Parts: sequence; C-alpha cells; structure tokens
Amino acid sequence: MHITHDELRLFRNLHGTTLKQVAEKTGFSPTSILRYERGERLIPEGFAEVFYEYFSVTPNFKTDVMMLRGIVRNNNKTY
Repeated sequence: MHITHDELRLFRNLHGTTLKQVAEKTGFSPTSILRYERGERLIPEGFAEVFYEYFSVTPNFKTDVMMLRGIVRNNNKTY
C-alpha cells in the first residue's frame, strides 16, 4: 500500500508529532520527510512500511484517513 503526501502530513499533525520525532523513529531525515509532505519528492515504499509501524496504522488505513479527514472538517481545522 502507498501513502500520499497529504496522508503523511495529516497523520503526523493529528498525532502531534514533529518532523524531528518522525525522523528519529523512521531513520529518514526531517528534510526528506518535509519534502515528502510537500509533494516535492516521491515517498519511497520503504518509508510507507516504517510509517505504518510508527503510527500503528491499521490495515484499514485508507478508511481511517477518510474518517480523520471528516473529523478535521467537522472541527474546521486545516492540516
């Protein structure tokens, strides 16, 4: 499964996690993660696997993202 830059940013922000914290846990640099979030670089498949483990993402990841987006919209927050 692949993760998009919007999904990466959404999960990181909703978890209140900094780029530095994600970098320390995933082994990717904060600069690379920021570029993934901005869509400036393609997110490598290896990152997606580490991301799922780090955020304890369920097999229903895409459904979870859609649910979280609905929560964000209902709270009038922008990520």
